[in-house]
Amino acid sequence: MGELAVCVFFIVSGYLVTRSLDQRRSMAAFAAARCLRLFPGLAACVLLAVFVLGPALTPLELRAYFGSGETWTHLVENIVLFKGVAYTLPGVFAGNPYPSVVNGSLWSLPYEAGAYVLTALLSVAGRRARAVILLLSLALLADMASPSLRLVSETRAMLLASYLTGATAWHFGWQGSRRCWGVVAGLGLAAAATAGFGVTIPLRLVALALGVLAFGLGFTMGREPPADISYGLYLYGFPVQQSLMTFMAFNPWQLAAASLLCLLPLAWLSWMCVERPALKQRGALAAVLRRPLQRLRAASPP
Repeated sequence: MGELAVCVFFIVSGYLVTRSLDQRRSMAAFAAARCLRLFPGLAACVLLAVFVLGPALTPLELRAYFGSGETWTHLVENIVLFKGVAYTLPGVFAGNPYPSVVNGSLWSLPYEAGAYVLTALLSVAGRRARAVILLLSLALLADMASPSLRLVSETRAMLLASYLTGATAWHFGWQGSRRCWGVVAGLGLAAAATAGFGVTIPLRLVALALGVLAFGLGFTMGREPPADISYGLYLYGFPVQQSLMTFMAFNPWQLAAASLLCLLPLAWLSWMCVERPALKQRGALAAVLRRPLQRLRAASPP
């Protein structure tokens, strides 16, 4: 279920992020939107983990906790993401069934940031972008279907294939029309018929992408939600569940219910107090980014 959820996330992300760049038609505006969507909420979550959650739950004295390099590595690496993700804080969650990991969900964020960069790079292909994205998607799907020929890691292939499948759906005008449900059903049947063969993985991924986008577009009808709590749920889900498991043993269903009760107000606060105010600064940040991009464009050879 976790792997399926990550695939769904990257499919939707590929569709929406590619749409964002296509509609803005400005690299500075796109970069500003992506940075402000990703980093302010992440920074707030990491700061709360380091300065509130960690001191409250570590068995160490505060002097030892804040004197540990592990604490500051967690702070810096998880905010900038350039060196990957640091999962531990000194002594925190050491006795949990899933020990020592403060926020395991963050593992996918470097891949997401890399996909944003890939989207920006593909945009320079102009009218050829559709063909480039489609070819990359097909190459990754083929790579997943042929482990003996695999050129990239399985995780990277799965995430990028999911993302590029969503991007391809946008570029080729997928709008979730009811007439396309036959295509979804046909691909699902084809995937079931090829069970046991390598091609079942890419076929199922394509079927999943079309089904998810058809359902999502039909459900929202293009409307923007009044409050987008999705990122807050993603950011705070793992540490909230780890915190609950510190005090009481839950089965998976009990943990899901209890954590959701805690997460809904947390995610709402993240949106109202951090994410939405940050996104309102998109225009200002885009203006700042536009100047170096214009200089770079002017300095590049024709």
